[in-house]
Amino acid sequence: MRELTRRRDRQAAAALAIAWGYPRVITHLEIVHGRWWDTPCGVGWMIEGVHAGELHLHGIGRPGVRSVLSREWTAVVLETARQLRAKRVYAPLFGTNPALERLLRRAGWVKSDGIGPYLEVH
Repeated sequence: MRELTRRRDRQAAAALAIAWGYPRVITHLEIVHGRWWDTPCGVGWMIEGVHAGELHLHGIGRPGVRSVLSREWTAVVLETARQLRAKRVYAPLFGTNPALERLLRRAGWVKSDGIGPYLEVH
C-alpha cells in the first residue's frame, strides 16, 4: 500500500476508479485535498466530512479482486483518521448495496446512521 502524494498520481487513481465503475464523479477538491492510497486490491481516498471530526472514506477494488477491506486497509484508515484527529470515519454508500454493507459490518463498521456505515476512531 502506498500513499499517493503527487497530484498527477491522485488524478490517475481517480481516472482508474471511474474506469473500474466508481458510481459518481470524483471532484477536483477530492483529488487535491483528499488522502489517497493505491493498494494491490484497489484505490481509496478520504476527505473531510461536513461536520468537524468526521472523514468520508471512498474507494473501489481493482477488477477481479474479491475483497478490498483487508486488516491492513482498515489499520491505515484508522491511523490516518487518528493523525487527522477524526472521531468517526464514514463509508458513504451510493444506492443500496446490501452485500457491501454486510462486508463492512463484518469488518467492524457500525450500521448506518444516515451517512453510511462508520468506524469509531479511538
